[in-house]
Amino acid sequence: MLADFVGETGQTADFRQVGYLFLLTTEAERQRFADNMVLQHRLGMQDVHPLTPAQARAMVPGLITDDLAGATFCPSDGLAGPNEVTYGYANAARRLGAVILEDTPLDGFVQSGASVSGIRTRAAEIQAADTVICAGPWSAPVGAMLGKVLPIEPSRRQLFVTDPFDRIRRQSPMTIDFHTSFYFHPEGDGVLFGMSDPATPPGDDVSVDWAFLDRVTAVAERRWPPLLDARVKSAWAGLYENTPDFQPLVGPLQSGLWIAAGFSGHGFMMAPVIGRWLANWMTEGNPSADLAAFAPDRFAAGRLQPERNVV
Repeated sequence: MLADFVGETGQTADFRQVGYLFLLTTEAERQRFADNMVLQHRLGMQDVHPLTPAQARAMVPGLITDDLAGATFCPSDGLAGPNEVTYGYANAARRLGAVILEDTPLDGFVQSGASVSGIRTRAAEIQAADTVICAGPWSAPVGAMLGKVLPIEPSRRQLFVTDPFDRIRRQSPMTIDFHTSFYFHPEGDGVLFGMSDPATPPGDDVSVDWAFLDRVTAVAERRWPPLLDARVKSAWAGLYENTPDFQPLVGPLQSGLWIAAGFSGHGFMMAPVIGRWLANWMTEGNPSADLAAFAPDRFAAGRLQPERNVV
């Protein structure tokens, strides 16, 4: 969908297929990704392939790979621009008659018996045959307006961007040291990098903790030392919307009410196709794909397929 974005919306997605390179430290990680490749090949992703540590080092000069058990690479993976994709969809939707209300807080839902029939804002009451909760890390308090307990917690992630840096190429892959979650990729003429922090408590704090940069660079020194020669020019923090099994909630909550939230860091990747499937579900009566793993009631039913590859 991102590759065809210009044809669909008339705007660029800034989609660059630089590939994803996963670095695997333990034998268990190497085996897990080997199992992943079997699934990916069965689903048609034939270009995913294993690499030796030496091949990974040749792909990203400066990598330290002596301790690696292996690596995988998919050249058709890539990066896209969140700003470009958001405005591309929004502008195309407006041309088709959609009205987008910004700076319009939700005051509550309109109910007709057991069905949700719209929403209330400070400005107006909006009737709708279908309403979707897709409020990202704020989806749980939105659901609470209807007395629903949605297992979604916000979790801060921080990332850093450097000044122009000639030790990385524009076409260098998104590189992920899976064992530590340290990652980096080209961003403009510089490098964007970050790492998860398991010690971060849930919450909606989006301030930058500059002390965390020291922890990230300590990992970078052991995996990609050239980064230490770069000058950090900016940083920001955003929120993951985590569920207990790191899979999203997608589907009906009650008559007239749906949810698409809790993507646990994978929302930008999954949003285009989830939006299409959910629209098909509403208009055609089926989602055109099996979304049982994302069923909002799966925790109560005990039907879990946890996502294990979360950075």
